[in-house]
Amino acid sequence: MKTVFLTLVLLMSVVLCSAQMQITITADQILIPADDYILLDNQMGGSGQICSYRIYANIPSGYQLSAIFGTSTADYEFSLSSGNTFYQSPYGSALAFQSSGENWEPLQPYDSWLTIGAENSTQADQYVFISAVETVPFFENFDLGYDVAIDTASLTIDEAIIFALNYFDENGYPLSTLNQADANGRVLIAQLTARQFVSGCMTFQLVEINSSSDGFLQTACFSFSPEYVSADFNQDGIVNIVDLTIIMSNFGCINGCNADLTGDNMVTAADLGSFIYYWSLYGEVN
Repeated sequence: MKTVFLTLVLLMSVVLCSAQMQITITADQILIPADDYILLDNQMGGSGQICSYRIYANIPSGYQLSAIFGTSTADYEFSLSSGNTFYQSPYGSALAFQSSGENWEPLQPYDSWLTIGAENSTQADQYVFISAVETVPFFENFDLGYDVAIDTASLTIDEAIIFALNYFDENGYPLSTLNQADANGRVLIAQLTARQFVSGCMTFQLVEINSSSDGFLQTACFSFSPEYVSADFNQDGIVNIVDLTIIMSNFGCINGCNADLTGDNMVTAADLGSFIYYWSLYGEVN
């Protein structure tokens, strides 16, 4: 516990961010093929559409993400919630950088995890040291699929932190860019698979690349709900005979078509071919 507290005391020494420094959280939805969706549906229980997301922190250029944390000592948030439970593969890990990355079973690619840049231990160990500590079973409970939150109002020290320390070359430049913004200005921080929605809040520490100046702290929150595939015309969560009826009734339409999948303002054989493709991947499930 002392180790965690001392780590966070160091974190609190950085200055708060200015209005120009803004961190946002974005996501890419992973569309789940029908066979995998059925397996997930059977394993997860509950009801509602299953969704899987890659979660990213969009950070300013010239900075690197050095920590994700929450603590009751300074009212910094760290929480994760879902519409039911998070999917956790028995062969996965709550922290991606502690996993080998090898897929031991079909659903492991949908495992829920947290990270700073690295998708597996091989990536993390090569150029950057990434670790995590906690004073409450935050990561442990997340690995069981539960919603988790640091109790910022707790009278005890409730803390959980993931931190990344770069290795440097002889010129003092970091060897890894895993915790720096990619070409799209973002750093991978999580993969979450759950029913209905995923949401949460995280507090980030950013420091300037190759600089001894102070960085900044900022809390950002997110909430993502599933986007329906384009062939699900009536948006009921499944691609089925109802959607086939809609595209057939629109066949031959020109301009203002409800079932235009190719974007050419017509419903033709090309759209029907696209529909068959979607049906083969997402038919009857999502």
